[in-house]
Amino acid sequence: LRDLKVDAGNTKENAVTVSGTGDVTLELDGKNELTGGTGTVQNEYYATRARAGLKSEMGKTTITDDGNDGTLIATGGTIVVDDSYASAKSNHIAAGFGIDGAVIAGGTIVAKGGDVVFESSASGNAPYFAAGSGILTTEISGGIVEATGGSAIGDGTLGGLLEAGYGVGGDDFINVSGVKTAITGGTVKATGGNGKSLGGFGLRLSSMSISGGTVIAQGGTGETGGSGVQSATISGGTVVAVGGAGSKTGGDGFNKSNKVKVTGGKVTAQGGKGNNKNGAAVGNDKNVTGTVTKVKSDHAHQ
Repeated sequence: LRDLKVDAGNTKENAVTVSGTGDVTLELDGKNELTGGTGTVQNEYYATRARAGLKSEMGKTTITDDGNDGTLIATGGTIVVDDSYASAKSNHIAAGFGIDGAVIAGGTIVAKGGDVVFESSASGNAPYFAAGSGILTTEISGGIVEATGGSAIGDGTLGGLLEAGYGVGGDDFINVSGVKTAITGGTVKATGGNGKSLGGFGLRLSSMSISGGTVIAQGGTGETGGSGVQSATISGGTVVAVGGAGSKTGGDGFNKSNKVKVTGGKVTAQGGKGNNKNGAAVGNDKNVTGTVTKVKSDHAHQ
């Protein structure tokens, strides 16, 4: 990709789609900007979704930057919840991924999931809407990667918010699809999107492993801040998990409901600040094994 700018607008198309049976390498040169369409496609990862900035068959495309002179900015399509969604056939509708399926081995990558914008004056608790994740991939092995989940925006009264977007990983529908992510190198900053009730997680997959590189996982904001990390197996690298700020309760560094196994590397966790209650560095000590440095929420590095 060289100095490519594509905005799919209100179509049902990804900005760039890589398809076929063989493996593909995308070399980045210059500044590339890709924005997915706002139109939705049914039954993708068990939900109706807007389109991605960059879409590939899972693990078949590798993003590289041998000359260290390339940047990719990829943004998922936004969902604008207007009155037309009152008659939607799907009960679960999600904004697009920034990057969906491509492996990242190099380059400067800025990926953001699409937002959900609530504008409808109609009433009803359905459909449920989810913002998009920044990156869904099987592996990040290099590069400087910034992945941010989409946010919930606006005060419309139609629909229920399933969740804000995630930095790296995906929503409940992604978790049941069996996608596994390995971070083996590079510098990764994964930040959850901002939600109305719950902020997004920095890293969220049922199968997430970290064996190298530097990973900073930051939860998004909400009434309850998102967790930095849902679950992970950490065997190397430097990992910092920070809960998001909450207007009521801060998020946990490591989520209380899932397991984290640490066998190596340098791991630090910090709870997010909350107006009523701060989050914990580790939500549930029984679910975390190995050595984790716990930092209080009011620490200056928050």
